[in-house]
Amino acid sequence: MPVLSKLAHFPQPPLYPFQMPVMLMHGMGLMGTIGRKGMMDSIALFLRLHGCKAFAPNVAPYNHTEARALAWRAHLLRILQETGADKVHLMAHSLGGLDARYLVSNLDMAAHVAQITTIATPHHGSSLATLFLKQPKILTRTFTHFLDLTGKQSLPGTPSDAKKVLLQLTPEYMKTRFNPKVIDHPDVQYRSISSRAGKNTSTHISPLLFTQNRLLFFAEGENDGLVSVKSAHWSGNTETINADHLTHICIAPKAIKNNMLDKYLIWALEAEGVLPDSLRAA
Repeated sequence: MPVLSKLAHFPQPPLYPFQMPVMLMHGMGLMGTIGRKGMMDSIALFLRLHGCKAFAPNVAPYNHTEARALAWRAHLLRILQETGADKVHLMAHSLGGLDARYLVSNLDMAAHVAQITTIATPHHGSSLATLFLKQPKILTRTFTHFLDLTGKQSLPGTPSDAKKVLLQLTPEYMKTRFNPKVIDHPDVQYRSISSRAGKNTSTHISPLLFTQNRLLFFAEGENDGLVSVKSAHWSGNTETINADHLTHICIAPKAIKNNMLDKYLIWALEAEGVLPDSLRAA
């Protein structure tokens, strides 16, 4: 007699009572787009399996916050029109978190945003940006030109200015220019998630982030390979998780990736105030 697969009584993933759409906002770069439709596309699809109207649009991967925020604004208005919702939850990774803050505070979108959740966002800049910009000009010019070229090819019709992005990510710029001008809106909830891995932790870090992790540790302490815990903390509720910067966009072994996806689901449910007991210990 052939061996039959065991069947579950109810095999589909559980649906949750989501009300708000979620707009996932990606950071700088293209690594997470290899073999995908976008850096956070897999996260959006996972959330949709559980009943969340999640969207992961794409904007220029190597452009400055002011320009990216305008593109995010157009995407947000489309989501509101498509879903009929009044407000959305912005879940923003890395540079996307700065875009989200600018979008709400400087582009008059606070009325349409209930909460901003930032994940490993360099709210206070990154010493790695300063270190890179101190390298010989021929190196910085060649590298940023390459980023601009790949950025324009990846999303045709969008401009690219990698040098300006890196300048904006320096701690000095964030302290003296960005943060004083981008003030939290009182009608929007803020939550920041920091992350740590590698040096001084028991969490594995991707070999692609090994050197950056060490350099940043000696400048800012525990970090995820690109953003320190200290820099990722912002106003409102804060939380620190054990994961590297690539894990946030699901570049990780299957078990670690699944754990990260569950975290996004939990954060989305917590923003709605409907987190079930079955997920509280996840």
